[in-house]
Amino acid sequence: MKQVIVWFFLACKRYLKKGIFPMLLLLLPLAALGIGKMESQGENRIRIAVCTAGGTEQEASWLSRQLARNLAERAKGMFDFYLCASEQEVKDEVASRRAECGYAIDPNLEEKLNQKQWKKVIRLYTAPSTVAGPLSAETVFHELAALYNRELLQMYVTEGEAFSQIGSPESEERKAAAGQAKELYDQWYDGGGLFHFAYIYDGESTGRPLAEETGAKLFPVRGLAAVFVFTMSLYGAVLLGEDEISGLFIPLSWKLRLPCRLAVLSAPTALSCVSAFFALWAGKSLKSGVAGAAEEAAALLIYGLACVAVVFLLKNVFRSPRALCCTIPFFIIGSLIFCPVFVDAGTWMPGIEQVGRLFLPYYYLGFF
Repeated sequence: MKQVIVWFFLACKRYLKKGIFPMLLLLLPLAALGIGKMESQGENRIRIAVCTAGGTEQEASWLSRQLARNLAERAKGMFDFYLCASEQEVKDEVASRRAECGYAIDPNLEEKLNQKQWKKVIRLYTAPSTVAGPLSAETVFHELAALYNRELLQMYVTEGEAFSQIGSPESEERKAAAGQAKELYDQWYDGGGLFHFAYIYDGESTGRPLAEETGAKLFPVRGLAAVFVFTMSLYGAVLLGEDEISGLFIPLSWKLRLPCRLAVLSAPTALSCVSAFFALWAGKSLKSGVAGAAEEAAALLIYGLACVAVVFLLKNVFRSPRALCCTIPFFIIGSLIFCPVFVDAGTWMPGIEQVGRLFLPYYYLGFF
């Protein structure tokens, strides 16, 4: 056992002396650290003023007040909406460039929408040479639709012919059905079952962007780390095959040959796992707390052992180090495409996740 450990550390020393290998080990953590700093510097959101125009907030309709409040309470996205007391204040904010643009919401917004008066119900003021207005309009419309669609559904259940079998629009049964429809709308909308998209970051699926829930960055550190460890294991298997051809293990007894070969193969995998751990730390993708870091380390250890076992099997299948080396691009590209490194293709192409099962990073990313 002592000799196996010695062979492992000697192999690590040999790899660290190779010119390109230490650079590869440092590349991923440095990239994660640099991109993480760039993302943190880009967290400044575009300020946008918003108000209920033409009267006080108390005089405005429920829809006008709620739309302004929902915009101001948004904690996600690139826009930072804030409330102003009047339309003139919105103009002043935009003119002084304290805000890139501003919205003045008509106090009778709900009434005008019910009467199909679409024009000038929400007025937009933009500063010169800015594109924030057209970009933020989608966000405003999203919040408006979320609120007004609820009212439209209730009106449809109350007055629509499709529900005439329940009773007349004035009947208690029809009113109860309208109230139930409003509750179901809230349930489905808040629960994510209505026009909802799932965003995949770092191999994790969530109903909302991962950055919104946990503050994790969009740079797929975990996915790239998984592919990196697998690639380094394949590279180690290629060099192991060359060592075997050169007769490096012939002086060893037959009992030590297999353990020492596995030790040599494990060296680049272990070093790449250490690099991946620091990349997760630099990219702020580690789970919080000591227990979270220990869980990450244990997952990397298990994944590293799995990589050693799989590439050792592949080495014996292909026999020739050159043939095995030719498979590395295939495994890299396949892992990046079919595993949830950047996106989870299985969410929009059913069945494609079955192809991802052929690549080892799929299982590591599935653990999280």
